[in-house]
Amino acid sequence: MSNLQITFYQVITWVFRILGMLSVVFLLLSLLRIWKSIKKAEEFKLKRLVVGIVLSAASLGIFLYLSKITVSQGNYLLYGGLGLMVGVVWAFTVRIYSQDGKVMTRNSIWYLFIWGVSLGIAQVFKLIGQQYLNTAIFSSILSFGIVFGMNALMAWQYRGVKMDLQKQQSKQG
Repeated sequence: MSNLQITFYQVITWVFRILGMLSVVFLLLSLLRIWKSIKKAEEFKLKRLVVGIVLSAASLGIFLYLSKITVSQGNYLLYGGLGLMVGVVWAFTVRIYSQDGKVMTRNSIWYLFIWGVSLGIAQVFKLIGQQYLNTAIFSSILSFGIVFGMNALMAWQYRGVKMDLQKQQSKQG
């Protein structure tokens, strides 16, 4: 009679495999959504940016908590800063403007390109140290930096366009 003993490592490995499979589905859905949004104007939703930052921060926090690995401030700054720079560049590929009294946004083909590059950077980190949990953590920190940099700059741009729109409306009314 054999003892069936399941370790935390085995459980977390299966959890991450399942999450990995789900992430492929979300990746494909995201790619489809981004492809459809290229050069197509849609109304700007500030709530989407906030939700993106909150979800990214929560997933990083959960990942750090579950892995029980401590990360030095220097690594937070390095990987988070690199992600922040990529996110800022990415935000500049999105056009935010006013039209018919609304704040609109339009993605360019560069948006898709930067999305692919940032995804590629994260995947390279994962492939280099696939067996090392640290690499996955650094990739998560990088991803959070990208989301934060992009969404924060887009929120700032939105604020400027919204203020200009309100000035125009107050002059007319």
